[in-house]
Amino acid sequence: MSLGGIAEGQSSSIMATEFGFLPSDDEYRGSGWSAEPLDDLPTKRDRVLNHACCSEKWFYPPIVECQTDPSSRRRPLTQADRFVLPCTHRLEIDRPGPLANKDVVVLLYALGFANGLLLVQNGWGHLYRAAIRPGLLSGFYTSPRAAAEIVDLTLQLPRRHDDGIEAGRNGLSGVLCWYLFGQSYTRRFEEFAAQYTVLDSLCHLYDKISGSTLFKKPHACRPEALCRLLGVEPPSWIQAQRDAKKRKWSSELSTLRNGLVHEGMFGNKPATLGLPGDDLLESISWLHELNRSLILAIIGFNHPSASDPEWKQPIWKEYVGFE
Repeated sequence: MSLGGIAEGQSSSIMATEFGFLPSDDEYRGSGWSAEPLDDLPTKRDRVLNHACCSEKWFYPPIVECQTDPSSRRRPLTQADRFVLPCTHRLEIDRPGPLANKDVVVLLYALGFANGLLLVQNGWGHLYRAAIRPGLLSGFYTSPRAAAEIVDLTLQLPRRHDDGIEAGRNGLSGVLCWYLFGQSYTRRFEEFAAQYTVLDSLCHLYDKISGSTLFKKPHACRPEALCRLLGVEPPSWIQAQRDAKKRKWSSELSTLRNGLVHEGMFGNKPATLGLPGDDLLESISWLHELNRSLILAIIGFNHPSASDPEWKQPIWKEYVGFE
């Protein structure tokens, strides 16, 4: 019998659920949990990767008939509102251990972050395009050992939250969900808004686990302050300057954000018209990379910087394609 995607295993001390889509054959073992590929993984992987909706990087929503007025003879085609990819792995959690049912979602987001994919448990689905190439959403993916370490560190973080484990779990779920899910958008202004949500949520989460007061600072000053608190070098485009005449703080990032949120403009153009210039595309990429560094820093995972010659050390794998 299953309840909310969690099924009883053969032993009463084990909870189990299936999840995907993870094309890797790797096994993962962490503190009180493990994940192994299903026996039919190769068949499911081939079916997905050879599907008409699949590119080298993404699986796009299938085309279906639009649900219109039943009396109408017209049946226009549209993208499915929701679709499901097959489960590829089985997650087992030791019931007497520190994990609870509600940790499953955070665990899968963290494991997905370590693999650069959005992983969902059995019964959940995707609303927009879904990444199928490891490393695509985070710019890296790790060895099973490092992935397990990232998951374990992530699961420990909510226990430091001011408002309790439940609030900490929810805050961390929101950060990881929007970091991964936000990249399924295809419009640049939506992708930027999602990544800015991640950044602001990280500031709020840090306040709650450390007792700091980032949210009492001007909006434009929070990202730089968070970087310095976590030991991440703040890039120039988030460093705020004070305008003495307007008595306001602003940075390149906050100016872009304020234009979108307060004026409906993205790069001095209506957000829904046309494509942004190369400078805005770079801004989104930089924000995505900054969020990645801050997420790793806030959970306490020591990793090499992008400029470090040890970036390709054994725990970090390069992007791979599928044969």
